[in-house]
Amino acid sequence: AKVVAVSWKGNAPQPQTVTIIRGDTVRWTNNDKDAYHGVVETTGKSTCIEKSGGFRSGKIEPGQSWQRTFVEATTINYMDGVAGQCQRGGKGIIVVQYN
Repeated sequence: AKVVAVSWKGNAPQPQTVTIIRGDTVRWTNNDKDAYHGVVETTGKSTCIEKSGGFRSGKIEPGQSWQRTFVEATTINYMDGVAGQCQRGGKGIIVVQYN
C-alpha cells in the first residue's frame, strides 16, 4: 500500500483527481499560509452536498495534514469543508481501483 499526497493551496486540491488501489492512503496537506481547509465526502461529482455517513476531516490548519485509507473499490467525491469553497472549485475525486 502507498500514500498519495494531495496539496491544498488556494481553491482546489492538487491533483484534483487521484487514482489509487484498494488499501492505499490519501494524505491531504494544507499548504496555504493563512487559511484552513477540510475534506468532506459529497453525494456526487457536481454537488456541494455532504454525503450522509460520509467521511469528514474537520479543520486542517495551515501546515497540517489529514489522511484516510480507502479499502473499497469505488469512486469518491469530496469538497472543501469551508463554506463556499466548493462552489469556487474546491472539490476533488478519488478513484479507488480493485488492484
